[in-house]
Amino acid sequence: MDEINDKKLSQRSKKHIYRILSSALSKGKRYGIKEDIMEDIEAPKVGKQEIEYWTNHEVELFMQNLNSKNHALPILLSLATGMRRGEVLGLRWSKIDFDNKVISVTHQLKKDNEGIWELSPQLKTSSSYRTMDIDDETIKILETINDNRIKIN
Repeated sequence: MDEINDKKLSQRSKKHIYRILSSALSKGKRYGIKEDIMEDIEAPKVGKQEIEYWTNHEVELFMQNLNSKNHALPILLSLATGMRRGEVLGLRWSKIDFDNKVISVTHQLKKDNEGIWELSPQLKTSSSYRTMDIDDETIKILETINDNRIKIN
């Protein structure tokens, strides 16, 4: 385990390796392995990792320096709502309620078994289906883009 602890692995990975070794060696007794050396080794602790967030200033700098304006809206939605990439890309205009300033997450864009992108009503978990509030600034941006989209069509 010392070699594993010396490697640059996350605590979660180290604990996973520990569990695999421990399980294999404890079952090894059935096959003639006399000693389970993992019995005396303490499992690595998986501590809570503090999540670092961008400040508003960092978000503004990022958005200003975005090389592709095609990516601006999906990134803005991810930052403003916490939606996953597939959820953002699977969002339909009909799922944005501009009057009540909410988005309904009901679909995602994902690859099928052949690697072809498809719009899917199946989200990652049952709690992924949700309705979320949108801040005033984001709703204004969405309204402007939607108005331009309607004019073009």
